[in-house]
Amino acid sequence: MLPLPSLTPSFGPPAIPTGGEGTMRSVIVMFAALDYLRMTLDQLYKPCGLNGHRFLTLTTLASRHPIPCLPSELASRVCVSRSSMTDIVDDLEHHGWVQRQRDPGKRRIVHIRLTPAGWAVASAVDSHFRSVCNELVRPLERRELPRFVGFCLALCEAGEALGTTFPVFQPSASYP
Repeated sequence: MLPLPSLTPSFGPPAIPTGGEGTMRSVIVMFAALDYLRMTLDQLYKPCGLNGHRFLTLTTLASRHPIPCLPSELASRVCVSRSSMTDIVDDLEHHGWVQRQRDPGKRRIVHIRLTPAGWAVASAVDSHFRSVCNELVRPLERRELPRFVGFCLALCEAGEALGTTFPVFQPSASYP
């Protein structure tokens, strides 16, 4: 297991004791758990050419199959920029898992769809990932799963809102 970062910095000013130490520790533990999970998933899927973004793109396309997606739609669902999605689609296309098709009525519009090989990979990944998910939540009691899902969804919404409403950190001029 990964070591959790200390709440007390070893340099600079001490952590501000606002009574939120438990909250801060909870968030730090959550980020550590997510990082560990992401590293584990990369370890499981990287040998077949999938990283987190390719995995999400492939499974998003599979969930809509046979309906194609616009690159902007995929970028939004995978939480990357449109230019990053272009690189992801390039990689998936190189593997032969997706293809781009121009809209016959509007040549500037490009649709992304799974190829038969991409569908086969997505189907195999789906089966394997279901097993991974079952193993991941095995320590939870069945009755805890709905609450866990609700908690995760609430964190997603809070994180999305935070990114648009919370001010960006601006170091003062006194920082070196």
